[in-house]
Amino acid sequence: MPRDFGTPLDRFRRKYRVVADTGCWEWTGCRDGAPRNGSDPRGSYGRFALDGYHMMPAHRASYELFRGPIPDGMFVCHHCDNPPCVNPAHLFLGTAQDNADDTVRKGRSWHQRGDNWSPRLGTGVGHKVPGKGTCVDAICAMCSAPMVQRTEANRRGETPVCSPACKAAFNSARQRTRIAVPCAECGTVVERKPSLLKRHKQVFCSRRCLGKSVARAKWS
Repeated sequence: MPRDFGTPLDRFRRKYRVVADTGCWEWTGCRDGAPRNGSDPRGSYGRFALDGYHMMPAHRASYELFRGPIPDGMFVCHHCDNPPCVNPAHLFLGTAQDNADDTVRKGRSWHQRGDNWSPRLGTGVGHKVPGKGTCVDAICAMCSAPMVQRTEANRRGETPVCSPACKAAFNSARQRTRIAVPCAECGTVVERKPSLLKRHKQVFCSRRCLGKSVARAKWS
């Protein structure tokens, strides 16, 4: 006999906790793609199966349970700007434009964060460069000449170089640079290229030390 988990409202009430300071009902159940370290705010919207089978955003389920049906094409937005909140008093209906205007009003739009740039509004860090797209001002790491670098490369932390010659010189210097690191097995100090250190978590001075480490990991 299938278990009886109660009505949708009963199941819903077991999935949130009330925050006394803000009045938010923060969702404690399943969330939409939430990373384990909680670094992505887009992953903090709750998920709930109103009919017991099909998952939907928990704040939309809350609106339907406590306020009524949601018209087609309407968004359920937050007054509190807290994605996990499912308090029906903090929710309101709006169109896609209402939702976008609310995002801009609260300073959470894409072009209002970090080094992003809006070509439509002309705000944010960066500027358009013909043939290169959106760029930021930078200084060449080899010859100190002023230059522009693509915002994507700048966001990834790539070293700015102004020309193929400077890029070749930079790559050559990077290959010549070696870092002294201890062997993970015996502690002997060896020199390795930075590019190798990025690919390998542990460094060994010889095949013998590598074999000892592998055998210990296998038989421990």
